[in-house]
Amino acid sequence: MEKNIYFEVDAINSSLLKKVKNPKNLLEEVQETDEMIIGSAVDCILTRNGDFDKEFMYSGDYRISLAVKNIIDKVFELSKNKTTLEEEADLLLRIGRESEYQNNWKDDTLVKNLINNGNAYYNDLIKANGRKIITLDMSMSIDISLELIMNSDIDEVITLLNSDKVMKQLPVFWSIENKQCKSLLDFVYIDDEAKKIKIYDLKVTSRPALSFDKTYLKDDHAIQASFYVDALKYLYKDYDISFAFVVVSYTEDMVILFDVSDKALDIGRYGKDFTTHRYMGYLERIEALDYINIQGDYIYPYYVVKKNKKLLIDDNTTNNKDSDN
Repeated sequence: MEKNIYFEVDAINSSLLKKVKNPKNLLEEVQETDEMIIGSAVDCILTRNGDFDKEFMYSGDYRISLAVKNIIDKVFELSKNKTTLEEEADLLLRIGRESEYQNNWKDDTLVKNLINNGNAYYNDLIKANGRKIITLDMSMSIDISLELIMNSDIDEVITLLNSDKVMKQLPVFWSIENKQCKSLLDFVYIDDEAKKIKIYDLKVTSRPALSFDKTYLKDDHAIQASFYVDALKYLYKDYDISFAFVVVSYTEDMVILFDVSDKALDIGRYGKDFTTHRYMGYLERIEALDYINIQGDYIYPYYVVKKNKKLLIDDNTTNNKDSDN
C-alpha cells in the first residue's frame, strides 16, 4: 500500500500519542524545526527517493539565520496575499517584536533588516508551494548524514541498504482495544524462514548520538518503539519481533545502532511509575485520548486528573527531565 494512503487514513498513530503527554499540544500544529526537515529529507532519500522533489525544494544560493528564518516562516503562515515581503511590513514588525529580535532597533530599521535578509527565503516559500525548503546549511547536514550512513561499517546498517529482505516505508494498519491504529515503519527486515522480524527507525540529529538513550523517555521514543513492534505483532503473530534505532549525528560524524530491550519496550507499552511522576505507556495514552476527547479537558495530563490525583514534590522534582509535566 502506498505511503500517501497512510496519511489519508484516519487512525491513531505514535505522533498523536506523543502529544497526549501534554494535552494542550493536541490543539497545536507541530512546528517543524530545521533538524526535523533534515531528518525527513535523509529518510526520504533512503526510503523513497522518487518522492523527494515532490516533498522538498532546495533554496537559492543564500544563507539565512535561524532567527530571521523563524520570523519569515511565521509571516508567511499569517500572510493573506503572499506576494512580496515588502507588502508585509506591518506583519514583519509585529512578528519581529513578538520574537524579541533586535529589540534595541527602531521599527523601520528592524523591518528593513528583515526584508533584506529574508526576502530571498520568502520568495522561495512562495515558489515551494507547500514543499519543505532546504537551505544551504541544511543541505550540508543532509549530505553529511547520507555519507555517514552509506559508509557505515555497522553490519545491520549495511544490510538495510542492500538486502532484498528489507521493506522500506512500510505502512501498517491495525487495531488494539477496538481502536484503529496506523504505523509507518522506516525499515523492516523480515526473515520468513527463521520467523524473525526487526524494525529499524532512522533518527537524524544534531545532538550527540551516544546520548540518544538518555532521551528514550523524554522524547517519547519509547512510545514509537513499542507501538511499532505491536503493529507488526498484529500481522505476524508467530514471529519474533525486535526493534532498533539507527541514530545519525551530523555534528559529530557518528552512526550508532541502539537495540531496544524487551523491558524498555514494556515501558513504552505499559508505562512506569517513578518517584515524582508516572511515564504513560501508549496503551494508557490511548485511554487518555478517549478521556480527553469525551471530556474536552486539554489542560491537565490524564494521569493527574483521572488516575492518581496525587503527586509528590521532592528535591528531584524540578530537575526531572523525564517528567510528563
